Amino acid sequence: MRSEASGSRTLVNYNDLLEMTEDEFGNIARGFNPDQETWWHFEGRIPDTIQSCIRLLRNVLPKATISVEIEKPGREGLPELAAEADVVFYSRSWAESRGHKTPEQCLRAEGHQKAYVSWKDIRLLL
Repeated sequence: MRSEASGSRTLVNYNDLLEMTEDEFGNIARGFNPDQETWWHFEGRIPDTIQSCIRLLRNVLPKATISVEIEKPGREGLPELAAEADVVFYSRSWAESRGHKTPEQCLRAEGHQKAYVSWKDIRLLL
């Protein structure tokens, strides 16, 4: 759902599955050919586990491209998680919580070579 007044989104989700562990993820990642170019995308829900998974990918699949979504302001570990990624997708709420007034300001200040920010009707890629 999207608020017409503010443009904010609310996702309604129910999932009774446990989050994947680093060991489970490693078993899957090791099944890929290390010479194969792959793209792995993570949501920033459990930064510590995701950071471990990204580091595992860097060792096991050196040709992998890794992207992360950085959305929830105040969630610990997200800046460190973004630093591990090749491509970062930022939300407007994240950008504003860091004091950025425009999408351009966010992308330049966060300092990633490949980054994207969703800001109302503006989609900006650096």
